[in-house]
Amino acid sequence: MRSCTQTWYENWPPLSSDITGESVRKLVTPLLFNFVAWLRGFSEDPEASEHVKVSEGHAIKIFSICQDLINVSSKAKIQTPKSLALAMVARQISGCSSLINVLNGLGHCISLSSTMAYDSALAQKTINTSNDIPTNFVPEEYVNLVCDNIDFGDLIVKQTHVTCGIITQKMTAQSEYSLPYFSDSIIIGKSQRTVNAPFCVIPEYNLGERETPTFHKVHEDALSMLIAVKDGAGRIAYKLDLAYALSKMAQAADENPLPGWTGFNTMLCQEIPAVQRVGYLPVINGSPTE
Repeated sequence: MRSCTQTWYENWPPLSSDITGESVRKLVTPLLFNFVAWLRGFSEDPEASEHVKVSEGHAIKIFSICQDLINVSSKAKIQTPKSLALAMVARQISGCSSLINVLNGLGHCISLSSTMAYDSALAQKTINTSNDIPTNFVPEEYVNLVCDNIDFGDLIVKQTHVTCGIITQKMTAQSEYSLPYFSDSIIIGKSQRTVNAPFCVIPEYNLGERETPTFHKVHEDALSMLIAVKDGAGRIAYKLDLAYALSKMAQAADENPLPGWTGFNTMLCQEIPAVQRVGYLPVINGSPTE
């Protein structure tokens, strides 16, 4: 355990992309891992230079125990992926400070003070890189933008309407070998407990008065239905939407109807990507309807 060093991430604070199984294997030395595996009877291989081969379920438990041993033996000076991730999960799900203190007392996660410092560092890094391309995104590759509203004061006369968005990029075979974008390294202190809100003027976006969208007209005909569609890729999309609407109408009284629009299109996809890059966009001072 004394040979374990805090080298599993490059810059503070480590992001979710840094907290991986490979980072854990990088932190936990083979000798420590193998010792716990021998102690628990999961392996008898006399190996000292590489991690012994055990089942995936046993490996997860062994790595968890090893990270607790490293955290306790270093007097919490070495913050492991587990100690950071578990503290943030407990904070985000429960918001209970006492729960973090209990987990820290048992040696499973960092202290409440370190949790707040880690949270502040993540916020500071987001502020520092808000105008940059999100980390691990590949330039000149196709992306999707998804936006939704965040309304404050829904029950009062003067409400606040802002738009929050995320950016996603599918992991293709070509983009996996492309060079991802990394912003310049910005040093953030570990002792930072508060974050000062940046002074900036958020531009307002307004397209004018709210209007009803124009839909394509469907001409009813006993022999045929003439549907106004666009050329190119839009033609397939319009046909799929029509097929979905007709299928739902045909199975309106069925006990096992078709799923919703998203589920219907998912059924038609031959291959659904399992991994995507996800990043957060700056908040827009305006309603997404506009």
